[in-house]
Amino acid sequence: MKTRLPISEKYRKPVFEALAVQIVLGIFFALLLDGGYLAKIFGIGVAAFWVGVALLISRNRQTPAQIDISLIRIGIFPLFLIALIMSKFV
Repeated sequence: MKTRLPISEKYRKPVFEALAVQIVLGIFFALLLDGGYLAKIFGIGVAAFWVGVALLISRNRQTPAQIDISLIRIGIFPLFLIALIMSKFV
């Protein structure tokens, strides 16, 4: 029995690209010798990113806009920067 999510195939490549980038960056930040500071911030950015991706996909399942595809593909970078800047104030 084959089960597939009822979303457009256009989401498949950007989601897997984002996942690959996050795995590589996650390993990099985990290996830094800063006591886990950047790894924690990156983890918060990753969580926020996937919540945003879920909202984007649920909003527009069958016909994604080009901006949606771009945000899924490279959205982790601005979210990480925002989390890094906000962590200075908390």
